[in-house]
Amino acid sequence: MNQILEYMKYKEDEKNNKNELFEKYDLKYDLIALLVQKAEMNPYANIGIKDIEKDLQIGSRKANEIFNRNDFPSINIGKTRKVNILAYWLWKMERRTDNEQW
Repeated sequence: MNQILEYMKYKEDEKNNKNELFEKYDLKYDLIALLVQKAEMNPYANIGIKDIEKDLQIGSRKANEIFNRNDFPSINIGKTRKVNILAYWLWKMERRTDNEQW
């Protein structure tokens, strides 16, 4: 009987943890939607290395390192490196929540 109660408690805790995860996930997208509404730029626009440098207040060398990362959502158009502004905002929010350094 104790094993059944422990299992039921485990399942309830697991369910609660999933709900917290989904709440954080929904909150992130709600924040992005609010940012898109407030921003005066096209949310589907692409930005370049210079824009990333200004936003993160880093140099060109570090910005190029970021563009070379596997988890960074950049695209290469010829020799030009771009990233979609929405994908960049999502990536940036993930880095902030992970407390990761640039």
